[in-house]
Amino acid sequence: MTCTAHCDRNGVIGFADGLHFPDGTLPIAYGKPGVVRGVVEVLARHSRKGRRLLVPGIPEASSDHEAFSALMRFTATVLTRNASLRRWPMKSPKGTRS
Repeated sequence: MTCTAHCDRNGVIGFADGLHFPDGTLPIAYGKPGVVRGVVEVLARHSRKGRRLLVPGIPEASSDHEAFSALMRFTATVLTRNASLRRWPMKSPKGTRS
């Protein structure tokens, strides 16, 4: 079984079963559910009441570019903590070069 960690523009982190994530969110990493949750919960910022996990840097980002940069830094940190986790493949649209 696989789990995908994802976050929305406000930095709120969620977890989805399988290799998918809800519309309006971006993937962080995927892997075994216990491993994904364990690594993300340790590295994420916790909300004041402890009910939500947040990607550090996104809630206070003043632009989408800053928020995306914070997500990429967080993703890189998550992936370096456990070799079994994977980055979601980002493919460019057909007919374009990267």
